[in-house]
Amino acid sequence: KDDGNGGGQCQRMGELTANDPKHFEKEPMSDTRVYVHKYKPTEEDVQWEHNGVVATVINGEAISVVHNRIADAGFAELTI
Repeated sequence: KDDGNGGGQCQRMGELTANDPKHFEKEPMSDTRVYVHKYKPTEEDVQWEHNGVVATVINGEAISVVHNRIADAGFAELTI
């Protein structure tokens, strides 16, 4: 029996009517969750920031390499 609502076949069960499971189509859902990295600085971190010194590049590493390492650690919005 057709339920008249475009739901396909129905089976009558007592007073309840249920659509035949063969006719269900699952709508794809996009995952829109965004992970926000939260960082609580220590007092030492705050002092370094106030002094304008956050890090010193040693061993002649390229700035782009250092930037990628910092981004990999979760600080993607950091400007060098």
